[in-house]
Amino acid sequence: MAQVLAIEPDSRQAQALRTTIRRYVHATLTLVDSKDAAIAAIAEAVPDLILVSALMSPGDEQELTTHLRTVDAPHLQTLTVSLLAAKEDGRKRGGLFKRLKRSAQPIGCDPQAFAAQISDYLDGAHAIQRERAADADLAAEWASRKAETGAGIPDVPPAAAAPSDSGDGPESTRDAEGSTSSAGTADAPTPDETPTNGDTHLLADAEQQRQDAERAREQARRDAAATALALEEAEDQRREAERAREQARRDAMAAEQAAADAERQREAAQQRAREEAIRESKAAAEAIKEAEQQRRDAEAARDRARREAAAAEQAAQAADEQHKAAEKRAHAKAKRDADAAAKAAKEAERQRRDAEHSRKQAKREAEAAEQAAQRAERERKTSEEQARAMAKRDAEAAAQAVKDAERARKDAERAREQARRDAEAAAEAASNAERQREDAERQAREQAKHAAEAAARTVEEAEQQRKAAEAVREQARRDVEAAEQAASDAERQRKDAER
Repeated sequence: MAQVLAIEPDSRQAQALRTTIRRYVHATLTLVDSKDAAIAAIAEAVPDLILVSALMSPGDEQELTTHLRTVDAPHLQTLTVSLLAAKEDGRKRGGLFKRLKRSAQPIGCDPQAFAAQISDYLDGAHAIQRERAADADLAAEWASRKAETGAGIPDVPPAAAAPSDSGDGPESTRDAEGSTSSAGTADAPTPDETPTNGDTHLLADAEQQRQDAERAREQARRDAAATALALEEAEDQRREAERAREQARRDAMAAEQAAADAERQREAAQQRAREEAIRESKAAAEAIKEAEQQRRDAEAARDRARREAAAAEQAAQAADEQHKAAEKRAHAKAKRDADAAAKAAKEAERQRRDAEHSRKQAKREAEAAEQAAQRAERERKTSEEQARAMAKRDAEAAAQAVKDAERARKDAERAREQARRDAEAAAEAASNAERQREDAERQAREQAKHAAEAAARTVEEAEQQRKAAEAVREQARRDVEAAEQAASDAERQRKDAER
């Protein structure tokens, strides 16, 4: 069974490669994750094909190539591992470009196509091994013939020597064969071993056919080498396509990261705007609440001033009523005194002096009562003026409190209006951030689409070149098989002629 050595440090890519080899390629796979491990595996057993990871550094790849040049295995070839397309699972996946990911085609090489390419490389390696085995058998047979016939036969068979333009062709080969046969006849002990002229011609014709077959096989080997060179060029182009596709994938990931950063910035801006709006709304609510409390305090002060003014008015009215009652009592008392004095004057003239004295006394008392009434009037007016002044001061204080409350209400209104403007500005900023995010997403999608299209075109061109190289290699293989068949027929004819 064919042996395949793969160098793949990526675990997921290694698993995909293992599955591809197991399903589609009839070969044994050995997986390593480094250049040193690959060199150790080659020292243990030389594989038929080496699969090299696309992520291997140029220095490691150069060291591996240098080591392979020291290994005696002409059939050994290297092939870069393609990024194998993996099947998407049915679970939902999150992310910023979820819709874009769902709609985009998966990037990666078809596992079956890559397996077919591996099989082609293994077939080429087996063909080279068969050619080497045939050359080894021919050299062994030639050495055996030389040992049987003796001197005169060159150490290397004619097919092993490169053809030249110095005139060595079929004629000189027949001459050399003829001289060899003559030498063999001269050294032969019995006449039965000497070939006849007919046998000599048959041997010469068989040798000529064999040489023609060898030249055809040499031409087929050159064609195979040219095909291998074309395959290497196609492989280089495929590597370039892989690098371009990997770069496109990195660009898409970078664009996705940028869009995610923009989304996070937009969400952070929205969150800050919401928090700022909430704080300003709370501040406005507190200001409104404080203004409402001040208004209530002003209303309470105004009600208190109104009650105090009403109490002062009632006190003034009570003082006025007391003054009027005092006047009435004084007039009533004066009237009673005058009546008493009149009665006393009528009753006793002889008590005129006493009555006069009483009258004077009553007059003095009336004057005193008049003075008391005047003093009460003055006190009433004074208390009324004081009550009015106090009520005026309270009313002015209440009016000032109302003005302060109105000013606070206007300030709260302005603060609320400012908060509304700030909220509108924050909403506008959030809308601008959303538009920027959408533009970034659109640009990222376009860049990813263009990169994917370019990678697809590059892969398609590499695939066409690979198919052309495969057709050339198939033609070369058919030519090699035809040459081998001709060589085999010539060999059979030669053996028949020798017999």
